[in-house]
Amino acid sequence: MVVFCKRCGRKLTSAKSIKLGYGPTCYKKKKLEEHSLIFKEELKFLKVEIKMLKKIIRELKPKIIDTNIINSNIIKALNFIPSQQIPITRIIKEESQPNRNADKRNMREVIQELKTCFQKCNGDIRSMLSPIQMDLNHIGISNLAKV
Repeated sequence: MVVFCKRCGRKLTSAKSIKLGYGPTCYKKKKLEEHSLIFKEELKFLKVEIKMLKKIIRELKPKIIDTNIINSNIIKALNFIPSQQIPITRIIKEESQPNRNADKRNMREVIQELKTCFQKCNGDIRSMLSPIQMDLNHIGISNLAKV
């Protein structure tokens, strides 16, 4: 019985090649194609995830109207010292840092304060967010602090 390669049509002589239905070169190429198809599917999935995240960010951006209000409410809720009073040691030179506008600086301060508060709460995010929930609801951001 004569068996031919499914990909190129050559005559197969090896028992392993006959069992697989492909010659050695064609079998390697087939495996590479399968791997690239899996990679392409994963890439499509990641692109969809990125689009969903961008959509969520676009929906949340208008809700965060004034970061100063959020910043002050978080500080009041947690009885925390503002980051302006804490000395920050600079590792990177001032010239090498990119220029930031006021909103980005305020958001950075909020993030730094949340990190230190998270460390104070020993990683228990529920105890950290419970006093903030009322302040966020007052501003109009109700679904951010739900855990």
